[in-house]
Amino acid sequence: MSGFSITLDLEDHGVRGMGAFLDRVGRTDELLDDIGGYLVTSTQWRFDDEKGPDGKAWAPWSPSYAAKRGGGRILQDSGDLLRSITYEVGNDEVRWGSNVVY
Repeated sequence: MSGFSITLDLEDHGVRGMGAFLDRVGRTDELLDDIGGYLVTSTQWRFDDEKGPDGKAWAPWSPSYAAKRGGGRILQDSGDLLRSITYEVGNDEVRWGSNVVY
């Protein structure tokens, strides 16, 4: 998967003790699996709404591209990109994104 990375150190963000708690419980994969599922779903919702994570609408097509396309939804020509959004859990991390290359 390509994209970007976000690292969240629970100890550094006011959630004192959460990292130690998860280490003791040893069920971080379940938590990360839930997070991964949410990230995929929220990304799919943004495709439906054609909005970014900040709530701003995606930039419209240029008039020339819109004329060439003849309608349709942004980033959803074949549906390959939307269907490719997935996540992986491993090594105490969750990664989500797409393996579709543009």
